[in-house]
Order: sequence, then structure tokens, then C-alpha cells
Amino acid sequence: QLAADFGFPALALLLLVVLLHVANGWRGLEEVLRQRMVAYSRPQSHTAALLIAALSCLGVFATHSFFDFNMQIPANAMLAAAFLGMLANSGVEAAGSRVNRAGRVKRVMSSLLTAGCGAWLLLEVWQAAGPEFHGLKAENALLVGDWEKASEMAQAGLAGGRAGPGLHGVLGESFLLQSLTLDSSGARWKNYQAAAKEFSEAVRLAPMANNNHELLARALAKAGRLRRAEEEALEAIRLNPGQSQSYEFYAGILEQTGRLPEAARFYLLSAYYGNANARKSSEAVEKKMRLQAEKPPGQ
Repeated sequence: QLAADFGFPALALLLLVVLLHVANGWRGLEEVLRQRMVAYSRPQSHTAALLIAALSCLGVFATHSFFDFNMQIPANAMLAAAFLGMLANSGVEAAGSRVNRAGRVKRVMSSLLTAGCGAWLLLEVWQAAGPEFHGLKAENALLVGDWEKASEMAQAGLAGGRAGPGLHGVLGESFLLQSLTLDSSGARWKNYQAAAKEFSEAVRLAPMANNNHELLARALAKAGRLRRAEEEALEAIRLNPGQSQSYEFYAGILEQTGRLPEAARFYLLSAYYGNANARKSSEAVEKKMRLQAEKPPGQ
């Protein structure tokens, strides 16, 4: 999950943190068992039980997190943090251990490093907070049908820098929806072009998101750029082959460009993936094909 959100460097840092905690917890477990055996000739200990439980549960979390996103659940995240805390400070001192000058320097340096990393993370969060805030405002405005406010919030978020593909996508959608309220064909065409520009940027930033490709295709089609629209529609299908609306939209482009047999086939594919209306569109295209076949030559 961390790799998906922040890349492999963040994943490497997380693995380092987990390994350090596990190593510290394991050393603490070995030490408490050794001390109990020396003092009482029995390994039973409340501290040992807690450390064994923490190590076991952290292993379960690591296995689960490898296959599924589970740390977005607050209860899971808090429980994992509690286990890491138990492993970080087991309360067991190694026999005869003393904090010498080198040890104190090491502790001070590690504390400064931790504080520096925390400050850097806070700065990153602060810089990203503005675009995220405006992005949420823009999405809410889209949901209630306030296209102008959505556009205004999205542009404010983009002006703040550090914006992701979502803001470009929201701004593009606001341009598309605003065009529905415009009377002038020239003004609508400008909006379509502006929407296509924003969706192109969203595709550049997130090339694997099929929704961005489909929205770009829709904007391009409305702007009359059907060849490019067809390319983006096919890419959306390739990235998510099970989405019925992608097949329906691509079939519409094929019908618009006169390739009726292909259009009928893609309408049927859309119906296969759950779009009930697409079957009617396929039948309408087949009827159009029969009418064309029945026309005398030259008409």
C-alpha cells in the first residue's frame, strides 16, 4: 500500500523500520528468557508472552499487508503501532549493560535524525494539504452540480503546486459539464479543448488509470478529434477490459465513423458486461446495416 501511494523508496524505509523493530524485539525476548532461566530456572514471563504475541501479530500484519490493503482501517493501524511500540521498548535491559559516552552520542544522533525525518514529513504534508483541500472542495462542487465552483476550486488547487492527476481530472470534468450550459458552439468547443488538455495532463501523471483515458476520449470526441478519441478509448478498454461503458463509448465512435459491423460487435460486448441498453443500440445498428444493404446501388 505504501509503495502504491509513495513509491518504492517509501516501501524500503518501511521495511527497514519493521526489520529494526523485529530485531530489537527478538533480542529482548532472548534476554528476558535468559534472565528468567538464570533467576527461576523457568522461561515463563509476562514480558516474554507480550513479546511473543507482538512478534506473531506483526508477522500476521506483514503477511496480510503483502496481499491486501488493510492499514487504511484505523483499528488495524493502531494495533500494528501498539505492537511496534512493544517491540521497540520491551523494558528488558541486557545484563551488565551501561550507557557510555558513545552510546549517549548514538542516542542523541538517532533522536535528531528521527526529529528531522518527522519535520520533513510535516513539511511534505503541509505543502500537499492545500491542493488536497481544494481538490475535495472541487469534487464536492461537482457532486452538487456547481460546475463553476468546481472549476474555481480545482484551478486554485493547481495554482498551489504539488497537484496530482485528480485535480486535473476534476477540472477537465468541470469544463465538460459547463459546456452543457453554453449556447454558443464556439464556446462549447473551447471548453472541450480545455477539458482535453486537463485530461491529457491527468493521463501523463497517471497513465495506468483507465478512467483518465476514457474521459480524455470523450473530450476529444466532442471536440471532433475522433482518431485520437478512438486511440484513448481503446487504451481505456485495454487497462480495464471489464468495464461496459468503455465498450459502449468506443462502439459509439465506430458508429459515428461508419464502421457499423464493428460498432454492433462492441455494443454486444458492452451488453455482455452488464449494460442492458447496449443491446438495443446493437439492434439499432444492425437494422441500419440491413437498410443500407437493401438500398439499390447508387442511392
